Amino acid sequence: MKKRLLAVLIAGLMTGTMAACGGTGTSAEEPHASAVQADDDDEPAAEPAAEPAVTGTEDVTVDAGADVTDIPQGVWIYGQSHNSWVVIDGDTWQCLNENGDAISEGNVISGDGVLELYDDSDTAFFTFSVEEDGALFDEMYMVEYFPVDHLPEKFPAQLEAEIGFDAIVGDWTYQEQDTDDYETYIDMAFVRIFEDGRYTIRYNGEEDDHLGIILIELDVNPDGTTIPMYSFFEGGNNYWNGCYMGYGEGEPIYFGNGGTARLIPAEGVG
Repeated sequence: MKKRLLAVLIAGLMTGTMAACGGTGTSAEEPHASAVQADDDDEPAAEPAAEPAVTGTEDVTVDAGADVTDIPQGVWIYGQSHNSWVVIDGDTWQCLNENGDAISEGNVISGDGVLELYDDSDTAFFTFSVEEDGALFDEMYMVEYFPVDHLPEKFPAQLEAEIGFDAIVGDWTYQEQDTDDYETYIDMAFVRIFEDGRYTIRYNGEEDDHLGIILIELDVNPDGTTIPMYSFFEGGNNYWNGCYMGYGEGEPIYFGNGGTARLIPAEGVG
């Protein structure tokens, strides 16, 4: 299964302020004169013209839409909860919530590996550093937005309202197919799925649980039709695995093409 993220961010809307700076000053050189002797002693020497004073600069307000260069265009998803997106298109930006509604927008400037997103009052709303992998790191709140291909047809909140997580809530054993015997599956981890789409996974031989979230997304077929699926993200923004809907209660849930991994109801584990 070739995975295309379609549900691709706000746990909380973040704002910041940035003051535009300018300076004033004056500088004038004293006129310097050298007496010029007239040919006629009866005529006074000509007065040299005074050099004009150099005026100081005016206070400058940052024009967030001016001199835009090297601004990456695309979509970034909030890495912690996947419930908001930052969309940059040319020198403008929008922040969309989990339903796909625009909740803020403005202009963008960039320079020296930093993106500054301004609202319509020319106040800095986000200040991002651009990571090597294309992610945007929020310098104020120390969180990461990571790049995705495009906006989804439906956002997680819309799909969750339609489908929900009831079908997969509970305790499961995660298994992977034995490469030497495809009919045999090997226990790899214990998974507990909660009603709100969060889950924990504890791999065999480890003592700690890893927390993740599940998004209900749309996988796209070659003919353009879509299939709802559960997509598991471990650690917020690391896609782990995905499985399709429609399995009967208590039945194994298979991941990927060919069922190389699956969840089966856990018995006496936890």
